[in-house]
Amino acid sequence: MSHHSDPYKPGLPGQGFCERAVLEISSARDEPAWLRERRLEAWKIYEQLPMPTRREEFWKYSDPRELGLDSLLPWTSAAEAAGQKLSSLVLLPRERSSGLMTRVNSELFSVEPGSEWERAGVIFTDLSDAAARWPELVREWLMVKAVVAGRGKLTALHGAFFSGGAFVYVPEGVELEHPLQVVHGAAGQGAAVMPHTLVVAEKGSRVALVERFASLDVASGCAMSVVEIFAEEGARVGYLSLQDWGPGMSHYAVQRAILRRDSEFRSLVVNFGGRFARAEVESILDGEGSNSEMLGVFFADSRQHFDQRTLQSHEAVSTKSDLLYKGALKEEARAVYSGLIKIHPGAQRSDAYQANRNLVLGEKARAHSVPRLEIEANDVRCSHGATVGQLDEEQLFYLMSRGLVQEESEKLLVFGFFQEVLDRIPEEDVRSLLEAAIRQKLGA
Repeated sequence: MSHHSDPYKPGLPGQGFCERAVLEISSARDEPAWLRERRLEAWKIYEQLPMPTRREEFWKYSDPRELGLDSLLPWTSAAEAAGQKLSSLVLLPRERSSGLMTRVNSELFSVEPGSEWERAGVIFTDLSDAAARWPELVREWLMVKAVVAGRGKLTALHGAFFSGGAFVYVPEGVELEHPLQVVHGAAGQGAAVMPHTLVVAEKGSRVALVERFASLDVASGCAMSVVEIFAEEGARVGYLSLQDWGPGMSHYAVQRAILRRDSEFRSLVVNFGGRFARAEVESILDGEGSNSEMLGVFFADSRQHFDQRTLQSHEAVSTKSDLLYKGALKEEARAVYSGLIKIHPGAQRSDAYQANRNLVLGEKARAHSVPRLEIEANDVRCSHGATVGQLDEEQLFYLMSRGLVQEESEKLLVFGFFQEVLDRIPEEDVRSLLEAAIRQKLGA
């Protein structure tokens, strides 16, 4: 259990982000000089880059101002009472989990590593702690190879102010039987929740990580999370992100995985909560024979706005990627899906598939789908498809003719729509939690 007092008192709301605050956060965490320099570098980039606007193609369908950065404080202390609520958010029971970390706002609340694999050299700890104890490891990977600060103004802000997050390191040949899990809770007003997750799976290793983002009270604020995943040769990595913040939160998430030769990566990104959420999810197939499966589930209601961008970047020969994103919308919700399959020159025998399916359950709900291909090699298999539609009237009629009322029939059909993704989730606990969340959205 660790607790920091507020290291500085920022001035007006929104004026908390400044160079002094970067230094304060770094010294409060007792960080090594190289990490402080990396933060300051990111802050310089942040100051130089313009804020994205809807005039740019990349932000065409979403307004970055919706994130509400102006009213944030870069550091908000966690409520002591959060412990009980945090335990209710844990997804996997102890016997089916290899380790658990819980965080509130900017602080580490608890970490329970699995003793059985510590002897094998596995590291699962707070990122600040890792930077101090294993500097050579963290320095090599943190924001230099996957998600760099110069990617954009928002990632630069994250690079300057990220507070906490998890570091997962699995040595060569070590296989973890059960997933690790991290729970991020938000509490209070104006919270800037900026976790950074770094996963390094060495040659031939196996690891899965589950992260959940949820509000502990009527929290308001913005989460800006970055996940960097490195699957070295022959490694198998699974990653699941479940975002079910309360309505006062917004979320900007970047997840980028780099896959070396013959490695496998499976990701599932779930968006249920928050008023505005944008996720940029990318697989870089950098090694021959690497394979990526990217799944997404989202369900938006009232006036929620979800924006999902995906990239399947094939940069080596004989690589394979398969993507399926499915979402439902009701009331006045908005959803955007924009996906790119990019086959680089020389990435022959690439096999890529991308599908986005949207179910619109109300007259005022809107879904945009923009699938794209960029192919610079000639011996490839690529296909993509996107649909935006309503419930099938014939199927509805059939169920009602069998004695079900309309509401029940609709719920069954929505469940059937999501089943294809749910069937591909190996963790039973996660699957049943998603089913429960879908039921809740349906008002079941």
